[in-house]
Parts: sequence; structure tokens; C-alpha cells
Amino acid sequence: TAEALQAAEDLVAAAGKHAITVNDSPGFVTNRVMMLMVNEAMFLVARRMIDQHLTDPGLSPQSIAEALGLSRAALYRLFATRGGGASYIRDQRLRRSVRDLFDPCKSHLRIYQIALQWGFSSESGYSRSFRRRLGMAPRDARIARSLARSQSCLDMDQPDTVLERWLLELR
Repeated sequence: TAEALQAAEDLVAAAGKHAITVNDSPGFVTNRVMMLMVNEAMFLVARRMIDQHLTDPGLSPQSIAEALGLSRAALYRLFATRGGGASYIRDQRLRRSVRDLFDPCKSHLRIYQIALQWGFSSESGYSRSFRRRLGMAPRDARIARSLARSQSCLDMDQPDTVLERWLLELR
């Protein structure tokens, strides 16, 4: 979108104010350095778009790539260190859903409601992703967290379980 491209251009322009010198030529920015700045800007714009549309089940690497005017391969390269765009989206959805799953104020919500709220298309797909990433079913994780809270009155801010440490790793 025009907004995304403008944000990327603004970031590149701001970075350009901090002139990088190469071969003692002030203000000379190599193509490689410029490309790295553009890629970083596009990555930040893509992350912001993902955060804004995380609950949309139609959010996909393809939709992000189209909105940014990138090929799907180019988007994958932007997210390569995070396993690709699809993996990044799934991890962000899992991270947010786990917070809801553990939130005592949301204990009345069914697991499938939480999954759908965070853009997963089905409860079974959510459970598979959850199990692959965390090694247990969402239901078991919710029960374990509830038991841990009731037995020790732990605060959510204390990373006392494997699941909560995982959440902190995703930040």
C-alpha cells in the first residue's frame, strides 16, 4: 500500500541522515547498505501490518506481500531468520492466544473461541500448531496453568513454567 511504502521511504530517509562513509567519501552510501536499510524498513512495516491484522483469518504471507508490493519470496527473505512469514504469523497468534488461554478473566471462553479470535481457521489447526510448538495440547496447558496458579498463587508476570518462558522468548 502507499502508506506502507511511505513508511519505508521515511525510515530510509531518516537512516540516510546518518551518513555512512565508505572509502573516506562522506555521504556515500553503498547499494548494499541502502538495500539493508530498505529491507529493515520493509520488515518493520510488515511486522506492523501483521500486528494490526493478526485476528484476521485471511492474514497470510501472500496478503502481506501483496499489500507491500513484494513477491512472496521477497517477504520470506525478510522473515527468514524467524522461519518465514507464515511461521512468524503463527507464532504471534500462538503467543497472543496463550495469554488469553492463561488469563483467568477469559477462563469462560472455550479454546476454539480463543483460537478463532486470534485468526486460526479451526480448533484442530490451532491444536496442532500449539502441540508442535509447545509439546502439549492447549487444554492440558490451560489445566496445568490453572493448577499452578491455584497451588502457588503465582503472578502472570513471573515466568514460572515452560509455557510462560516460551512467551517471553517470542518477544
